[in-house]
Amino acid sequence: MITGPATKITNLGALKIAMGWKRFLLYIAFVMLFALVSGSIPYRSIIRSMRVCP
Repeated sequence: MITGPATKITNLGALKIAMGWKRFLLYIAFVMLFALVSGSIPYRSIIRSMRVCP
């Protein structure tokens, strides 16, 4: 399977057509929020575990 930016843009265009604007925007907002939350939690816990107590 070929992957890359053009394929991702095509897939997002197909989702927009299939879901409609309102649901498509809700989907994009959910994906971005989920990525932000799930990506930042492990990072914070790793940083806390690396701190050295004086």
